Amino acid sequence: MLNTHDFRCPRADDSDQIQLTKMHKKSQPRQVRRAKKKGRLRRPLPIRYGIPIPRTVKEALALDDDNGNHFWREAMEKEIASLIAMNCFDFHSSDYKPGPNSQFAPLRMIFEAKQDGRRKGRLVCGGHLVDPRGILTRSTVVKGVSVRLLDMIADHYGLTIVHGDVGNAFITANCLEEIHSVARPEFGEREGAVTTINKALYGLQTSSRAYRETFAAFMRTIGFQLSRYDRDVWMRLREDIEGYDYLCTHVDDFKVVAKDPQRWVNAFAGAFQLKCFGKPDYYLGMDYNFDEETKCWFVTGTKTYVEECIRRIQALLPPGHMLCTHNTPAPYDGKASHPEEDKSDFLDDAGKRQYQMLVGMAQWAVTIGRMDIAYAVSSLSCFSSAPREGHLELAFYLFGYLKKFPNKQLPVDSRPLELCPTLTATKGTFKADFLEEYPDAKEDRDPKEPKAFGKPVQT
Repeated sequence: MLNTHDFRCPRADDSDQIQLTKMHKKSQPRQVRRAKKKGRLRRPLPIRYGIPIPRTVKEALALDDDNGNHFWREAMEKEIASLIAMNCFDFHSSDYKPGPNSQFAPLRMIFEAKQDGRRKGRLVCGGHLVDPRGILTRSTVVKGVSVRLLDMIADHYGLTIVHGDVGNAFITANCLEEIHSVARPEFGEREGAVTTINKALYGLQTSSRAYRETFAAFMRTIGFQLSRYDRDVWMRLREDIEGYDYLCTHVDDFKVVAKDPQRWVNAFAGAFQLKCFGKPDYYLGMDYNFDEETKCWFVTGTKTYVEECIRRIQALLPPGHMLCTHNTPAPYDGKASHPEEDKSDFLDDAGKRQYQMLVGMAQWAVTIGRMDIAYAVSSLSCFSSAPREGHLELAFYLFGYLKKFPNKQLPVDSRPLELCPTLTATKGTFKADFLEEYPDAKEDRDPKEPKAFGKPVQT
């Protein structure tokens, strides 16, 4: 056998055309490599409502020890207890061997603080490591126009609106995949046990779809059917055969439009855990308020949503800076009025993410009723893949406009449309003259459309 000391290694020489050997660093454990990264594990904890937010269970317990309380521990125990009560797990010994089709996914506790000081723990599953293996993961939500149409229908037929939120929605559905994990310290005495996941935990790719299928099956048991236009709007013919009751869903948020909505809320409460429900005041970013003077609902107020956006943007600014207000959504003169001609430097990855966040928040503002910024948002969206510094400045300019005008509202008025009297006097009464050019034109009607009741409503 050749002695290591006798083995001669070829020396590196600049004149060599072929590299024969090279030095390599000795590998280190992953935890050591992570800890040596600049700022890793030593960056300050994020603060929310004045409360440090831990990233790990170890940090949470350390915060409890430092503060002399058990707030984070109690939040974790409450979350685990509720999941066990919902039969989310089957626990096995540490040497248990799952079936060949079972996939491993880690469990992690995510922490948050509420505005009233309560601590919240949410156990999530690492669904990014799970292959759905052909199981569909797509899950839809109600269209924005459907929400406004239901408000219009409610106003026209005198129906009552109730909003609600299903608590722990996903874990009411069964998990669609075979997944196992290992209990971590938040499980207390069960730490180290192999767990089989029975319910659709948050974080899994199929959880949203599993919950929607569960909710849809329940809706059919109480007589509701999907509408032909929107698969997240449900309809049910009332017993008096004078009209329909409606319900729409946006993941775990629901909206009931009915003559007696409490009847359906009670039915939901018997099958799901309702977090809250009541008369409309805020839904999907829209503020609801009733104006006694005009006897009209204003449902597309965006003040609450816009103020939350401004608060987040202010947090991104350097200390001592504030967002300036503007009178228009975008500059109307100068170089800034032509973003397509911007020649400033491209943003780095962090700036790009920030720009995309701002544009995304503005897009949702348009969706819930701020049509006055639609053109500006459409223009900024064109540069999302490669934004420049000038485009980021325009995004801040847009939110400066929203800061000055946060509460523009649109009323819901189901009365028939009326043409301007002045226009009628000068142009005459409206006539559908296209029928003269297309006398055989007919509207395509869905053969399965539901039967209409009551007075027609114009939209």
